Amino acid sequence: MGSHGSANAEGQVVILETYGVTEQSMGVPIVSSMEVVHVATMSDGVPLYLDKVAMEADGIILCNKIKPHADFKGQVESGLLKMLCIGLGNHVGASSLHRYGFHNFHRVIPEAGERLLEKIHVPFAIGLVENAYDELMDIEVVEQQNILSLEPEYLAKAKRNIATIQIPDIDVLIIQEIGKNISGEGMDPNVTGRPGSGVGGFKGPNISSTVVLSLTEATHGNGVGIGMADITTRQLVQKLDFSAMYTNAATAGTLATAKIPMVMGNDREAIVFSLKTAPIHDISKAKIVWIRNTLDLDNIYVSEALKPVVEDLEKAETVIGTDQEFCFDSEGRLMPWA
Repeated sequence: MGSHGSANAEGQVVILETYGVTEQSMGVPIVSSMEVVHVATMSDGVPLYLDKVAMEADGIILCNKIKPHADFKGQVESGLLKMLCIGLGNHVGASSLHRYGFHNFHRVIPEAGERLLEKIHVPFAIGLVENAYDELMDIEVVEQQNILSLEPEYLAKAKRNIATIQIPDIDVLIIQEIGKNISGEGMDPNVTGRPGSGVGGFKGPNISSTVVLSLTEATHGNGVGIGMADITTRQLVQKLDFSAMYTNAATAGTLATAKIPMVMGNDREAIVFSLKTAPIHDISKAKIVWIRNTLDLDNIYVSEALKPVVEDLEKAETVIGTDQEFCFDSEGRLMPWA
């Protein structure tokens, strides 16, 4: 898992447990170690590392979700090759490759993957492709010699099916929660159009102000990606595990993702402040979008001003016209997503 889990073996075991992956549930030992061995070398002399335990095995079966990456664009992004050279590289390998910068990853990942595949035995690899509803859509089992040629096809399929926000102009985007289980960058730049890497090629709505209200439990305080928000809450900041977040951001070389935006006392203050500072003269015409997270876009809330825009969207199946006011509890927290 590269640098996840605060870049230590114990932290990575804890992350697995939150997903129900334990020795008891799997019926096999979980061997977590950050030790690596030098396996191959890039054309410019940079060493490539792999997990020591994996290298001592008879073979390595790669398995990963294949999807658009949150920080760069290329024929190969998040998937089997990235799992091989970044994930299995542990903290040392991940840090080394990230020093190339995301603007070079479109060539670094394929080259690193190819050079490592020449040195190891992969009986087969499993690529998982999901649809726009975060559901498993396709399982691709590929032999070692075909990984380099077929992974770009799997990525193209994933890109055709990714969920996006079709509304072109938004005054205030309210994101209920962010987390590493949602996106590698907390909130997916493929949805918001705001990558922490600053690399081009990402498309999204024209958003004046983004408000993030909370962290998912599964992210364990790693709020990486919060730097792409404009406004957040004191409650979220108090739950941040700065060690995990800063380690993640430093390893990836995307320090902007770990910066703290403007902090308001509670959800209500954050939303009110975003509306006061957005380019709006008439509050009744404010273009507001409220989503649970960037992975769950099946249902979204929009303000009255956006209703005609949504009704004209070809991909909007149903528009429920019942008006609903924002509801806050006594401490100013926005009531849970209905």
